[in-house]
Formats: sequence, structure tokens, C-alpha cells
Amino acid sequence: MGVMESELGVAATGEQGSDLRKTKGSHVMQAREWIDTRLGPGTFLSLVQGKGAIDNPILLPGTWYDVLPLVEALEVVGKQLNRTVQDMTMEIARQNALRDLTTMYRVFLRIAAPVRVMSFTPRLWGNYVAFGQATAIRNDPTHYVGECRGVPSRLLDWASGAWCGFVPAAIEVAGGRDAVGKITGVWREPGEMRRIQCEVRYRLA
Repeated sequence: MGVMESELGVAATGEQGSDLRKTKGSHVMQAREWIDTRLGPGTFLSLVQGKGAIDNPILLPGTWYDVLPLVEALEVVGKQLNRTVQDMTMEIARQNALRDLTTMYRVFLRIAAPVRVMSFTPRLWGNYVAFGQATAIRNDPTHYVGECRGVPSRLLDWASGAWCGFVPAAIEVAGGRDAVGKITGVWREPGEMRRIQCEVRYRLA
């Protein structure tokens, strides 16, 4: 369970209410594809029916959508597939990173090493998630540790999967090899919040 921060978009800061616990449409679109591929076309839409803007056959990659309806959908899917929300989100976030970063940031990533890219941790996180404060607390060649504060306990598994999926993929897009992420710590914070730490080890080309 983890999340990170550094520089690449607009990082979320300060205290946020439940109305700001959102993720970018590109991630939701990837989740819809992941779910519908495994359980049939239209499954995702049926699971989020009546749950706000996410209940729309036309999702926009740059629009913000509430995370909770997505998490609730993944919980239902997880029971059918015998998978955890963290595990499924890790796969979804990885695919989102591989598709999104290789198009939107391809020029920057071509000239940047993993350490340079992950120095933008807060911005990377803030580009895709509108809650939590992400920080890179160790950013050495082959070894990265990121931390995210202010993760709602209800969204802990989703945020952890997002970290473990997105960050290794970003490192690999930037030239790293065989990146593997894992959650190495979860701590309680006031107001039913959590702080999570994610470690990624990788090889250089």
C-alpha cells in the first residue's frame, strides 16, 4: 500500500474532503477496460450505475472522477475473481502508466534517467490523484522509496496498488529495468488517515 510525490503536474496539497478524493479519467478508463475484458462488456458501467460522473459510457482521460465508486466496483470484481483491490489496482495503474507516460511525457522520459523522473514524485502523484501528499524520501540509482501522507483508510488498498503499479512502470519507461515495488510500511494518522511507504528496486540498463 503506497504512494509517492515529486514534480510532473499539479500536486495535491492541504486538507481535502471526500469530494476531492478523485483520480484522473485515464486511470478509470483503464480500470473499465480491465474489468470488461475479464467479466464482459458493460460490466464496469453496471457496477458504477447511479454513482455520479463515473456512471457515463463516455469517460474523459483528463477529467477527475471520484475514487470510491471505482473502489466499490473493484471490491465486487475481486470477489468474483478472487483478487484483492490492491492487486487489481496495481495491474491497472501499471497499464495506465505505460500508456499515458509513453504518450504525454515521451520526450521528457526519453532524455531523463529514473532518478530524474522520480524527483518529480509529488507532481506525478498530483497529476493522477487529487488527495494525499507524496514525497520521495530516497531516490538513488536502483533504489527508490516514496511516501504518501493523508490517504483515507477506506482508499488504502487502492492507493497502495496505485503506488506499486504506477511507480515501477514510470521507472521502466525512464530506462530502468525489472522494477518491483512493494509497500513497506503503513502508519495511522489523525482523522482515519494513513501514511504509506513504497519501496522500488530496479536495475539500470
